[in-house]
Amino acid sequence: MDLSIFLSVLAVIITFFTFVFYNKDVLKGDIGPTMISWLLWSFITVVGTTTYQFANGDWVKTAAILTDCLGGLVTTCIIFIVAFRKDISFKDFFFNLWKRMDRWQKSAAITSAASLVIWPASHSAYTGNFILLAGYAIAFAPNDPKNEKPAPWLAWAAAHTLIVAVVIMRWQDNWLDLIPPIVYALLHAALGFLALENTRKA
Repeated sequence: MDLSIFLSVLAVIITFFTFVFYNKDVLKGDIGPTMISWLLWSFITVVGTTTYQFANGDWVKTAAILTDCLGGLVTTCIIFIVAFRKDISFKDFFFNLWKRMDRWQKSAAITSAASLVIWPASHSAYTGNFILLAGYAIAFAPNDPKNEKPAPWLAWAAAHTLIVAVVIMRWQDNWLDLIPPIVYALLHAALGFLALENTRKA
């Protein structure tokens, strides 16, 4: 098997099983994910995965990102189901969604929505993808590391690092393909190390 395909499959496996264990923790109440951030990430990764695939046309590069996208959608659904089973009203949450957002989440939402206009207007999937990356990064700001375990975020960072290696191995003379997985790896690693630091202090 080609090494790049092997690493892509490995990244998919790491991403998938990390979501499995993360969702178990959500269901047990061991972690407290930020609902709105996960909602934003779900929207962003759906569009982001689409633009990334349109831009590079290589499913070996996109496979783990697609797995991350699908896993994020499932996780978001689980987070909301758990929340609505407790004391949060479905109607109240979505009718007052904008009011519930802090300034970071509002910025992420506006940036992500703008990409849907700019992508077709610019006729550039890369342009749309990079604007989405900005929204994705901003959505990380409201997350409290105290409510998270470090292992899942560090595992996701490792998976995205493998994608970086895959992109390099399947180089198409376009450095723009490298930017999304590098950004994903750095953001996940940052939250993971912050959560790890809080765990050590506890």
